[in-house]
Amino acid sequence: MSETPMDTAPRMLEQVGLAMEGAVSQTRADAPLDLAEEGSGPRQPDPDDVFRGRLLPLSEWNERTGADWCVDAVPRPAWLIERQGEASQAGGVLPLGVPGVLIAPPRGRTSVGLMEIALTVASGGGWLGGGYLVDQSAAGPVLLVLASDDAVSARARVYAAIRTVATQTGRSVEDLSALVAERVRVLPGAGLPMALIVRDPRSGSWIETPALTRLRDELVVPPPGHVRWALVMIDDAVRVAGGDDHADLGLLATIETLVQETPGHPTVLLVGRGERDASGGLVTRPLLQRLAQGTRWLGRIEWDPYAGVPTIEASTEG
Repeated sequence: MSETPMDTAPRMLEQVGLAMEGAVSQTRADAPLDLAEEGSGPRQPDPDDVFRGRLLPLSEWNERTGADWCVDAVPRPAWLIERQGEASQAGGVLPLGVPGVLIAPPRGRTSVGLMEIALTVASGGGWLGGGYLVDQSAAGPVLLVLASDDAVSARARVYAAIRTVATQTGRSVEDLSALVAERVRVLPGAGLPMALIVRDPRSGSWIETPALTRLRDELVVPPPGHVRWALVMIDDAVRVAGGDDHADLGLLATIETLVQETPGHPTVLLVGRGERDASGGLVTRPLLQRLAQGTRWLGRIEWDPYAGVPTIEASTEG
């Protein structure tokens, strides 16, 4: 009798946990918490990143993180994207240095809107006329993994988005183009194997693919003149999961490891495209539902059908 996902789930969890500890904790457990380099801008103060998956007495957590968890106030989070407006509506939306999942509509305005977010993070300033803000201290280089785009469609997304962002930030297209051309790297993946992990048919464990190796190699060194990456956006989750609806544990572990290995510990945003049901509602496939349950940050982006203005609703903020 063949095994079901329920049968293999405990073994998968154990394998992924071991992989995470080997990839992250083993190399960093004995090291002190590193600080962002001078001039690299703020980062999310999240000490448990270094020791994620470790079972430690509270006294040892205090010693390793250099803070008394019972006495010292938790530092305020640093934000990559903030919402502007009235006090009741303003606040952080997307935290710095935290991997997350953004659920998005399948087609139409989504592709250009995601590109607008990326270009705004690269250049700093307001998005949607200041409705959302990327502080200049948080802005910086962006790497875009466009797993379903070829060079032509990627170019079309950049062309449309840069004109919108220029209008919203009051910059000329020429000045903004020069800035983002230096700060943004694009990896189109249409027609290529883009799965970051695959399951070993013999052991059932998740193993690294050439696509993940290439992505890691790209992230090792930020663009010239910069000491960190601000954002890595991967569009979309289904393609980098290889179409495996049970790849959520391995994929989340992989994204967590990328955050730790990459200079500046950037925000890594995994975009999941949903589908529309008969009533126009957004429906997510099983993989995205599992990713949503396991991610540290979960957001949803939608467009007002009348005003054409997008909103980002964060279910988990930091």
